[in-house]
Amino acid sequence: MSVLIPWYERDEIALTLAANEPSFCARDIEIIVINCSGSSDHLSELIAASGLQSVRQLDICNTCFNKSLALNIGLRYARAPLVLTLDADIIVLSDGFAEMINWIDEKSFVTTEWVYESDQRPAESEIFTSLAMVNDFTTRLVATAVLDFSFRDGTTVCHQLSRRDLVDGLRAGPGLLLARKADLIAIQAYNSNLDGWGWEDDDVLLRLQHVLGLRRHQKGIALHLSHGDDRRILHRKNRRLSDRANFAACCRNYNDNVFVGTYVTDVDATLEQVAESSKSNLGPASRPNDALPLVSGGYVPSFSSGLPHCGVSDGTRVASPAQLDWSRKPPSRDQLLIEAAMGKLISASSGVLHVGVGDSGLARRFACRVGYVDGITLSEREISVADQLRMANYHGVMCNKYSDRLISLLPHKTYDVIVDNNIASYACCQFHLNALMRVYSKLLGAGGTLLTAEQGLHWSVGDECWRLTQCDLCYLAENAGLFVTKVGQSTYGLRRKDDPLPATSCPVDLGSRNVPEEREWIV
Repeated sequence: MSVLIPWYERDEIALTLAANEPSFCARDIEIIVINCSGSSDHLSELIAASGLQSVRQLDICNTCFNKSLALNIGLRYARAPLVLTLDADIIVLSDGFAEMINWIDEKSFVTTEWVYESDQRPAESEIFTSLAMVNDFTTRLVATAVLDFSFRDGTTVCHQLSRRDLVDGLRAGPGLLLARKADLIAIQAYNSNLDGWGWEDDDVLLRLQHVLGLRRHQKGIALHLSHGDDRRILHRKNRRLSDRANFAACCRNYNDNVFVGTYVTDVDATLEQVAESSKSNLGPASRPNDALPLVSGGYVPSFSSGLPHCGVSDGTRVASPAQLDWSRKPPSRDQLLIEAAMGKLISASSGVLHVGVGDSGLARRFACRVGYVDGITLSEREISVADQLRMANYHGVMCNKYSDRLISLLPHKTYDVIVDNNIASYACCQFHLNALMRVYSKLLGAGGTLLTAEQGLHWSVGDECWRLTQCDLCYLAENAGLFVTKVGQSTYGLRRKDDPLPATSCPVDLGSRNVPEEREWIV
């Protein structure tokens, strides 16, 4: 399969390539990133930063970004018989590739069934809030908009305009298309005459159905890194006007019995304007500038203004039970980046501790590849979801990670990998935050790694003081006898000081600094 990713000055490509790496590497997939009027050097840097091996970069010299043009040129260079179109801000979840491939044949194509937004917004109506669905007898409410095209030859195409799950906030992904290369070329692929954003994807889907009589299947799930309309190429129109203008242009084509794209025209016109380069890099571990900033002598943590001690043994700050339940939410971008790094550290005998199990997605993806997975959570709903999986080597434990009983409650006493996306999440005081780091140090087996995300340092419930800096992470690690390495895109690994540095890690250069004397709240 060839994956085509059109690109124009979107820094997210480094993160999405890294997060998609496990899916890409699990099967023979060719990655082609098509730069249409963007900076070639900038894209090369982003691909190198992703750590993904063997990416083909195509650079098109064009006056402005045109998604349809980029995809047509990518299709021309694709070597595989199957083609998947992917955006620069889309991460495929679970084994979405396999799910989509299983449904494609000579009489069909596949689009992505459901897309999560990384920035989950409130439900569209108060009727569909979590309070209304508290008993979960209704598991899905799907609203679908359909447009029937009837043509003079007596044929009709029932085209799905949109599809939304009002309970979980999902939407269909018509632009994430898996099709046979031969079928796309048969309809002359995309129409680069469409201007701005909107309807270029629907146009292809409708023509595949009308011209070739193909069936549309909807399979697989993905995560969209949410953004505003300012990131879309609208060519001086707003989103709605751009979509309507392209829809009107397509309807004029259909009315004139024109059901072809501009593939041949685009390929001929850009014959001398396309440059190709293959990017094989050693990943972020080989980049010395990936080290954290130096921590000068006498460094004072940014969180030191917080409460020294909460006064209880099991401390945590949670405003409501709803804050605890992530069982119906998609994995975050940070979680997927951590899992990409984790895949390079585990073996068949590894033990994994997942702090904050959410929908148990990590366990579902990795339990078959490791010795055991233990997960802790404060959510009864998350425990219920974990129990329903009935996996022999996966155990969910109801426990507060800041509790002094954490070690005694865990099924195992050592772990090769500990995953905690947000180390300071729900932190109650400085005492328990430091105590947690020392507990993690004790739980790490020989050569073990604690994985956390760069973005996760900045998320917590409570005061601003718990939004850690990179230097704070180094400070906390050193107090617990750990050191910090860069193990992947926006992902840090903390290891015990007596462990050797893994070959795949980039050491964090702390320089020659004097660690400040421990304060009274550090025990």
